[in-house]
Amino acid sequence: MPHLFAFVFCVLFLGCSGGKNSEMPPEDSSRDTLHPDYIIEAGKYPLWFEFSGEGLMAIPSPAEASLTPFKPWPLARHVRAVLKHGGELTMVINREGFIVASPAPDLSPELLQAAGPLSKPAEALALYLCVDPAFWGSYTTAAAFMYQGSPAALLYRDDFFAENTVPAPRPRVWTPDIVSHRPVPLSVPALDALSPSEGWDIDAMSRGDDGYWYFRAVRKSAPQPLIQFYRSKDLETEAETSSQAEFQNSFTHEAESAPDPALPPLPAGFVYTAKGLSGGVVVAAWEEQEGFNIGAAGLMLVLPER
Repeated sequence: MPHLFAFVFCVLFLGCSGGKNSEMPPEDSSRDTLHPDYIIEAGKYPLWFEFSGEGLMAIPSPAEASLTPFKPWPLARHVRAVLKHGGELTMVINREGFIVASPAPDLSPELLQAAGPLSKPAEALALYLCVDPAFWGSYTTAAAFMYQGSPAALLYRDDFFAENTVPAPRPRVWTPDIVSHRPVPLSVPALDALSPSEGWDIDAMSRGDDGYWYFRAVRKSAPQPLIQFYRSKDLETEAETSSQAEFQNSFTHEAESAPDPALPPLPAGFVYTAKGLSGGVVVAAWEEQEGFNIGAAGLMLVLPER
């Protein structure tokens, strides 16, 4: 089939660093200094990729993904959220970091030329892998959100499915830096006030219909474990105390959605969990599910039908 040969358009530029993060602020992300990990030219046939121990791997279809052992979702590598900002998409990868998708025409002409022959550069995406499994591999993504124009991910230590010996994540909020290809810490005052050095962990956060951010903080290292609920209007000032009822009401429980006819069908046991549009290319996250467990997971890229 034609789409099985479309992987030749996937051009590798840089490997994933995956190293330990230093607490440095993001560098100036000038377009002249950007070097994507991949440039992918999408088409009318879907391109499939899975998350593996060796990074993002091209596969013919989800049915031919690796036999990934099922894990409880807090411990599994999968897309937790897709954030849209400008013409870019940021995907938060649980236990891994970020993948940022940006229209390839935004790159310098020199980089586009180095990518090799692209039949339609306007239909290509540049992917930046900003990962740090050495740190993120010990923590679960509690929430993904936009803060002051930057995509952000909140990490917490999951103690329900695994016995953890690591402390509460410090730093706990991260944003991708596509120059260094790393997640870098992001200061969020309302969350920073509950210091991890004092044993506080923030394991859930959601924005309510009233515009407030609601979050739950736990401190298990205290003589008596503490659970506190807070809310903040803009996350820029110290949060005020809230209630468990307000916190629970901030989470919307939507019924399981019907299959999206605009996306190619998936095998039994697989579902799409999020999608977005960048530069005219549809990017969708898929995963293999069994109850609360996740097996194989990855991304799909395709041009929308015209």
